[in-house]
Formats: sequence, structure tokens, C-alpha cells
Amino acid sequence: MTNRMFHVIVFMPVILTGILIYLIMLAFHAKEYDPCKISLIYENAPEQTAYLDILIRLSPEDENYQNFTRPPKYYTHRTDIRKTTLHYHSFPVDQNSRIAQYHEDEYCSLSLHYRHTDSLIVWNSEYNQDHLYEEQEAELNLDYQQPVSVSQIYQQYGSFRAAYVDESGNILQVTNISGIRYNNGSRPNALYADGKKLILELSEVSPLVIILSTLCQIGWIVYFIILLFLLIRYIIKEIRRKIRLIKSGQ
Repeated sequence: MTNRMFHVIVFMPVILTGILIYLIMLAFHAKEYDPCKISLIYENAPEQTAYLDILIRLSPEDENYQNFTRPPKYYTHRTDIRKTTLHYHSFPVDQNSRIAQYHEDEYCSLSLHYRHTDSLIVWNSEYNQDHLYEEQEAELNLDYQQPVSVSQIYQQYGSFRAAYVDESGNILQVTNISGIRYNNGSRPNALYADGKKLILELSEVSPLVIILSTLCQIGWIVYFIILLFLLIRYIIKEIRRKIRLIKSGQ
């Protein structure tokens, strides 16, 4: 057996086992988050920013395009004995607002023009009277009656952009095209804006993890083929050795 073959036999299962443990740990810590919801988080925004809106390449001729869905809203307070009834007010945004009229580089507002949007809610704002939900900035919810997710929208329409919007629907700034990362189910979907930078984080398995999983499966198959080959070669050598011993003894 050559040194190279020896190293393959010794270290290949170690490497494959390490990859397998990594994949098992990812699967163990992964959670199922709502695929129809995405958090909208921003910093270093222009003054008077009321909320962040997602922009996608949605043509007016697209079957999912709608002239105007519904305005975004903001949380105010909870009422009733158990304080489970949530109250909201809508921003004064209509189809004549700048954000509703925005159509540049084929991009337009997802919340106002995508047919399967349910709501855009700002949780933490100056109107939050009981100071609940302060850890949540805002979120966009898709229509739960439709089989569509944030990831599917990204796959269908490509990279997102985002607009910083004031209370009246005026656009204060538009970000660059989003980068993308995957958190393998460790956190919910989120869109992070920092000035003109934008990152879309999807709560699903990274393509890298899928590749590693495939390579791990192939690696174990190759490893066992190598072991089978070495076993067959050893058996053949033993058979030949015994044949030579028999012939030499005659």
C-alpha cells in the first residue's frame, strides 16, 4: 500500500465524519420560521424615515402586479381584559404617493404592488403607546392563502432593493441591490439596510451546506469503494500466495 493510499484510508473518514457532525449540528439547531414573513431592519437611515419598503423588479404587465394593495400601518396599543387585541393606524399613503408611483430600473414597491402582500407593519415607532414589541422594528407579511414565500419571490424576481420612506410615502433614499446570505434556519427571514447597503437573509439551508451534504454522501461512497477495492486486491493476493505455496510444495 502506498503512502498516498494510506493517507486516504486514514484521513478521509476523519474529514467526512467532521463534515457529517457539522451538518448534524446545523440540522439540530435549525428551526422552522414563517416563510411568508420578513423583518425589516435598518440603521444609518435618512432623517424622518418612518419605515423601510422592499423594492422588486415587478412589471405592470406581470400577473402578480396590482395598482395598489393597501397602505402600511403602525402599531399603537393593545386593549381588552387580556390585552390581546392589537390596534393599528395606517400611514397616509395612497396610490398617488411617491412610493406608490416609484418605477425606476424596473423596481417598484413590493408592499404596494405585489398582489399577494398582506401587510407591512411598523411595530416600534413614536406611536407605540405601551412600549410593547420594541424589539421588533417592522415586518412585511405575505398572504397566507397563497403558496408563496419570501424566498420564492427572490428566486422569481431577483435581487431586492429597499426604499427609506417617510410617513407621507415620500422616498428619502434608495439602497443598492441586495447581497444575500443564508442562516440555515437559525433566525427568521430579514432584510438589513445600512445606509445604501442592503443584505437579504433567508431562513433556509445555504447552497454551501447542500454542496457539503452532497460531497459527504459521494465521499462515503468513494471511501467504501476504495475499501472494497483494497479488500478484493488483498483476497486476490492471498489466493495467489497460497497457489504459489501449493505449487512450491509439489
